[in-house]
Amino acid sequence: MSTNLIEVRNLKKYYTIKKPTKVDGKIVRKHVVKAVDDISFSMQEGETVGVIGESGCGKTTLGRVLVALERETAGEVRYNGKSSAELLKQDRLGFHRMCQMVFQNPFETFDARERIAKILMDPLKLHKIGANEEERMAMCIKALEEGGLTPAEHYLHRYPHELSGGQLQRVSIIRAMLLKPKFLVADEPVSMLDVSIRGEIIKMLQEMTEKEKTTLIFISHDIATTRYISDRIIVMYYGKIVEEGKTKEVLTHPQHDYTKLLISAVASVDPRKAKRRLKKSV
Repeated sequence: MSTNLIEVRNLKKYYTIKKPTKVDGKIVRKHVVKAVDDISFSMQEGETVGVIGESGCGKTTLGRVLVALERETAGEVRYNGKSSAELLKQDRLGFHRMCQMVFQNPFETFDARERIAKILMDPLKLHKIGANEEERMAMCIKALEEGGLTPAEHYLHRYPHELSGGQLQRVSIIRAMLLKPKFLVADEPVSMLDVSIRGEIIKMLQEMTEKEKTTLIFISHDIATTRYISDRIIVMYYGKIVEEGKTKEVLTHPQHDYTKLLISAVASVDPRKAKRRLKKSV
């Protein structure tokens, strides 16, 4: 029987902007942006939840707070019944081994001066995984080949700029999964990649997380991709969750006007399926 790995309770992340800004037609010198505004949800072990919404709705901020790259303003995130604050205090390194993140732009993820071998080996050394250098290198080679980068020796001594965007995003996913995390946030992992290879990267991510039973949050504005990979979907709008449910149910029978708006904007390759695009009124 599946159990809840993650429980998010009344989570808030606010930013105070201290510069003249126009708000509701008036110029204010300081105002608060509610990037994540009092949201709650839970995730079961091994579940994949897609988070969709337009740019600026708070998706990425949510992901960063969940893996403790940013500190919440209020509320809490609990892993196996323990708050993230408590886990960080007890063992910060252990927490970051348990919770990993794959970022949108693979070219900004890594130090351009480091070779792929060092990029993969350093986390293993830091977390004391592997008995020695030879064992760690063998783990990296196996992970690269399982991730579709073969022969592995062809990539180990390259720099990030010598790889394509798709190859480098594979390395991003491989590096995160080398630590065997219980929870992974993938923030728009294919949005910057060529359409021809997006499916391959998604399949790789799906296979790796299923193999390790890793709980995954897949953040995207691409509904078609999210539909393919997700068990459930969360729809965010201005920092709030406006709809949540099983993927098929949310996308075939949306209840909230904003969800209907997002779905109406998805293009179809079938000319017989002419759709009336809804106007934004939410």
